[in-house]
Amino acid sequence: MMKKNNKLVNSVFVLLMCVLNRVNAIDFNEQKNETTIAESIFKIIETPMRFHEREIIITGVYRFDLSLATLYPSEEHLIEDKFQSSVSLELPMDITVEQLEILMELDGKFVRVSGTFDAKNRGYGGFNKGTITHVKVIAKHFN
Repeated sequence: MMKKNNKLVNSVFVLLMCVLNRVNAIDFNEQKNETTIAESIFKIIETPMRFHEREIIITGVYRFDLSLATLYPSEEHLIEDKFQSSVSLELPMDITVEQLEILMELDGKFVRVSGTFDAKNRGYGGFNKGTITHVKVIAKHFN
């Protein structure tokens, strides 16, 4: 009897985590690209031209902004607003109100972002190390 209850509790927990993860994720484009690489935000900041025009997945602390969102490598970088250690995110033009609400909830949290890296587009004022364009996914990152 105890094993059945444990299985039920585990199943409910997994289902709940899936629902919560979906609430904190936006998939702008369901197509997956087989050449997409997951890379450290620090490597991208150090050598941005190496990743120019590549499909990437990176993780960082998200700062919401309607015109140009930003991804920082850590909470300290975000608090100190170190643009030289950040990457801009170009959000899709056809974003919905519901998607904007989710993005606002992700402000200040670690997120995983998938899109195309543009090392030549240095973001607001030219201080960022590049911009992720054609953003496909922004999702809360769970360790």
